This record gives sequence, structure tokens and C-alpha cells, in this order.
Amino acid sequence: MTPVLTFMVYRLALHPTNFQIIRDELKSIPNTQDSQELQKLSHLNAFIHEVMRVHPPILDGLQRNTPSEGVIISEQYIPGNVTCLAPFHTIARRECQTHYLISRFKLKNGFTVESCFEDAEEFIPERWTTAPHLTKDKSAHMPFSLGPYGCVGKNLALVFLRLTTAFLVHNYDIGFAPGEMKSTIIDESNNTVTNNPGPLKLIFKKRRHQTEFGDGVDVNDGHGLC
Repeated sequence: MTPVLTFMVYRLALHPTNFQIIRDELKSIPNTQDSQELQKLSHLNAFIHEVMRVHPPILDGLQRNTPSEGVIISEQYIPGNVTCLAPFHTIARRECQTHYLISRFKLKNGFTVESCFEDAEEFIPERWTTAPHLTKDKSAHMPFSLGPYGCVGKNLALVFLRLTTAFLVHNYDIGFAPGEMKSTIIDESNNTVTNNPGPLKLIFKKRRHQTEFGDGVDVNDGHGLC
């Protein structure tokens, strides 16, 4: 979950409007560390899913070998004993375009696939809530994979992401450190089985919370840099 958390705080700093919407949502629940209550917050969960869509923890997806007799996928014949994969990173950015099927023998004719997401390169959490027309095929979003080889820790991971995001948004203001280029985390990321982010420098400033009497609590004017 380290790559997802890194991209999570990056997106929180990059999109202050979304940050504030999540903070406002947290005000509606009595305990910001109640996992069942957090599961009900629409924008918090949409934000998490959009982070995993744009920055999937595993970029390439899982490999499979075709049966010896070959297989037909989307009306395209793939010969037997060919290793195939469906890269999550590519699928998440798939708009209507021409693709080519490559086998060990020759390049097949191009074929058109439908868009999975509109404005696929844009970070839009609302595609999971108030703007469903931006998501053409929800099955294309599979950060934990699918089927018998899907991640058994999916639910635990989502609880962890909700709790951590809620804790940070509720207790800290997050911004970019001076000199941070904002794009380095993506430009210098590496595919090392998991999505390994590039360098990122952020400032975390502890918030001053108010009691019902108006007194400030948890005061800490220090800054954290990571």
C-alpha cells in the first residue's frame, strides 16, 4: 500500500478542492477513525478509487498463457501458448483508439476498442459518484485484480486507506514543499512489479482543532517534511 499512500498524499496536496470536500465530509461523522462510518463517505471513497485508477499499485497486471489450441478474445484469435497480460495502467487510461494484436508470428490488423473512461487522463473523483457518465466500464477498474487470483487483502487495504486518509485530512494541512516540481513523483517513477513513485517533498502542518467552547486543542505549530 506504500505506493498508493504516496500518490494519495500527492493528490491531496495537488487538489485542494477535493481535500476540502473530504474534510467537510469528515465533519458529518462523530468519529473520524470509525471504519464503518468512513465507508459511507462518498467523496472520500471516490477519491481513493480515483487515486488507484490513475496510479494503480501494480502497473502491468497479471500474466496468463493462452491454451494450446489458442483463444478468441474480442473477436481476435490469439495462438496457443502465448503469454498475455492486461496492463492496469493502460486500461485505466483507455479511450477509443486503435490497438494492434501482436503474436509471436506476425502483427495482426488493427481493431478498435471502446472507451473505458471519458477524460481518462484527468483526475476526477466525481466519475465514481455524481458524474457516472465519465465511467463507461466499471470492470476496467481493478486495482486488486479479479477472480481467484484477486488480492485477498482488498477489504483490509481499503479500511487502511480510509483510516489513514481521514486521519491526515482531519489533523493536517498538506502542501508542497518549496522547490517541489510536482511532476517528479510521476516522471521518475519506476515499474518494479509495484508502482514505485519518484521523489516527493511535502509539508504537513498540524491543525488547530476547536472544542465546543471555542478553545483550541491539539495545538502544534511545527511542520513535518517528508
